[in-house]
Amino acid sequence: MAGSGTTSEHEEVGRKIALIIAISDYGTPPNHPETGEPLRRYRDLNALNDVPLVRGALEHQGFLPSDIRVIQDADADAEGIREAFRWLIRETDEGDVVVLHYSGHGHRLTNDNPDDDDEADGYDELLVPHGAPDEFYEGYDGALHIRDDELGEVVARLRQRAGPSGNVTIFLDACHSGTGTRGGPELPARGSEEPLGPPSSVAGGQTRGGGDVGTGIDEVQPSGTRGGGDQLAPFAVFSAASQRQVAYETWDVDGKTKVGSLSYAIARTLPDAAPGTTYRALFAEITRSLSGKVMQNPQMEGVADAQLFSNLLTQQLPYVAVDSIDGDRITLAGGSLIGLNEGTRLVVHESGTNRPDPETARAMVRVLGATSTKAVVEVESGGLGQEDVGAWAFVTERTFGDLALRVRLDPTLLERDRAGLQRVLTGTGIIEITEDAADVVIEDRNGFPVARTVIDDLELATGAVDVVRVVEDFARNRYLRRLSFSAEDLEVYFDFSPVELERDRLGDVVGCGPPVWEGDAHGEKSLGGNQWSLAPGDTYRLRARNEGSRRAFVAVLDLLPKGGITVLRPRADESPSSYEVEGDGEMDLGCYQIADDAGQEVLKLFATRTAQDFRAMFETEGTRGAGGSDLSALEAIVASSFGSTRSSEIGQPTGTATTRSILIRVIPNQESNE
Repeated sequence: MAGSGTTSEHEEVGRKIALIIAISDYGTPPNHPETGEPLRRYRDLNALNDVPLVRGALEHQGFLPSDIRVIQDADADAEGIREAFRWLIRETDEGDVVVLHYSGHGHRLTNDNPDDDDEADGYDELLVPHGAPDEFYEGYDGALHIRDDELGEVVARLRQRAGPSGNVTIFLDACHSGTGTRGGPELPARGSEEPLGPPSSVAGGQTRGGGDVGTGIDEVQPSGTRGGGDQLAPFAVFSAASQRQVAYETWDVDGKTKVGSLSYAIARTLPDAAPGTTYRALFAEITRSLSGKVMQNPQMEGVADAQLFSNLLTQQLPYVAVDSIDGDRITLAGGSLIGLNEGTRLVVHESGTNRPDPETARAMVRVLGATSTKAVVEVESGGLGQEDVGAWAFVTERTFGDLALRVRLDPTLLERDRAGLQRVLTGTGIIEITEDAADVVIEDRNGFPVARTVIDDLELATGAVDVVRVVEDFARNRYLRRLSFSAEDLEVYFDFSPVELERDRLGDVVGCGPPVWEGDAHGEKSLGGNQWSLAPGDTYRLRARNEGSRRAFVAVLDLLPKGGITVLRPRADESPSSYEVEGDGEMDLGCYQIADDAGQEVLKLFATRTAQDFRAMFETEGTRGAGGSDLSALEAIVASSFGSTRSSEIGQPTGTATTRSILIRVIPNQESNE
């Protein structure tokens, strides 16, 4: 795995400590407290086979055998697991690297705290200890299971004790929710299909469609007084399956031994992880190692660009993965939604590469044609084989055709500036120099080039270097604004509501008020037709609403007035497949705040049949902390992002995606009060 790149400063890594929990024999649960009848037991697994795989992989990464504790079967009952958690917390000191691995059943139980713990499906996720009942009865409080809230508190305490110079990694080789069953009968599932008890009610008195957004572990803050969010260790969690799938076991390399799919993948990939390997790169290798062996989808959350078992961060340049290779037909896992149009050129490297290097490139490819979510390429130099499925491709030359930004070079420009700007801008493939009907004009002001928009007279940049950079960014931004897709079977809509900030007695932000989705309830802020007028500092909430019968995956981009592109959802610590909205369901997409830039802001929702990771193309730097960039107290508390843009849509053929846009006219506060 590749492992080079720009890193942040760090302190010396301390001790490496691991706790492995594995349960094969699930024992006998207690009898029903009223009837005295035996409660149903969980079926046995093959989790003990995972222990040597995981232990060996950790020892390859420098964990000493004496620092790896294993509890299994009868020792891993509810109290045994809780005692082991307490041991791991006590053993963890500043700068330590901590690993927690769980192999066993996963399940769901009615959320016990719906007022304060907003579970989208009304259930808490569970780890299942030895002796826990696979049966719900009235009054059962979940004491024989380990709820996700409890695990989240443990992880928060570990991150707190390890501190910003440490690292915490969690592997969950179990099913998360059990709402979808995949696999064959000869391979046991690590979870139960039916949840324990009914769903609890959540915000608004009803459960939302779609699965939970991530495990929620990273949202838990430690209950102690030592250290805040910026003092916690970097964090990553790997899961064997998505929130809507049961995780099935698989065969080890001998074809005879049944093992956990995630444990198998760890044993295959972790020993080869070189120094500098990021969690993003490790996850790509885990996914590749399981391709064709299991049908569930492994997941990763946390700081994707943190280096494995380290507090170092690596700058990751945007990429798109090679999706399939069938002879000469090579398909990339991204299409025109992310700017892969006919003629676009890319360089292919092994997965985990931080930035392209011509000397280590596998191949140079060119896009022959693209749908909204896939691109077919031809090899122009080098060669690709089946072993390159999952490799990462980096754009080296873009083409945008009719969606190119039209730029006029004003006659007032000095001749040297005019010639230089024309040469550089036309070489991008995204900008067309024109004499009329321009989107942007570049003119001279006191001997310096100045770029401004034509429609709203927004000044973008001054000086030749900044003008080139910002105009290129603005061109990509405008391209995304103008993209418009419609798939008949993806009837997903985008709702917007201004909200008020909620503050405590000291005036600190503690959350956002409830939304009112009817536009006519917001007076002059609503301009009709999904257009709004807000001022810097105003806050709003978003939701996705699926009115069709087919499930959809959603992502949201914020297109800024001066060309920036922010991925609002999924956040840096979340899995794209977490944003799955079932037919006739809806999903709360969070609370946000308008930035200071005046202009026009476009919020763009993309609904697709398969999860799309726009972060790989538009997020270019790793960030520290579970919540992504630490932009403000509002983001840290209500998981928001900031942004600001404008829309002028060009229709595209009906295909595999649906787009929706919300336009916000951001006006200075004094204008809004006139």
